[in-house]
Amino acid sequence: MAEYIAKGTVLQRGTGDTPTVFTTIANIMSITPPNMQRDSLETTKHNDEDRWRTYIPGLIDPGQVTLNISWDPNNATHDFLDELNSAEVAAYKIKFPAAIGMEFTFDAFLESFEPAGDVDGLLSATATYKVSGPITLGETD
Repeated sequence: MAEYIAKGTVLQRGTGDTPTVFTTIANIMSITPPNMQRDSLETTKHNDEDRWRTYIPGLIDPGQVTLNISWDPNNATHDFLDELNSAEVAAYKIKFPAAIGMEFTFDAFLESFEPAGDVDGLLSATATYKVSGPITLGETD
């Protein structure tokens, strides 16, 4: 089993152009890929023979992507307030390091933006994206 260092993983935001052009969001310090989760629907009935609950799979929630960044308000890829106000669902990619050669692709919108500035720390921010629809994992373009 191979093991990989995560350094070099990036989030890219796509334009609405055809073909889509992706731009890397700068200064990412950590990234949490989508936390996909499936609902379970209970099917247990009063007349079941045993005392075991039964379920069927329900809908899949594609989850969220969370970034912790060194925030530079002057960087064009850090214009999170405009993105939050736009309410636009856009194309995104999480590209893993070249040694892995894989990427997640999905549509998402900025759900929250939380800047922080500790007196003895970096000007930073947390940005959370809500994924909308299916996620694909494929080879890097």
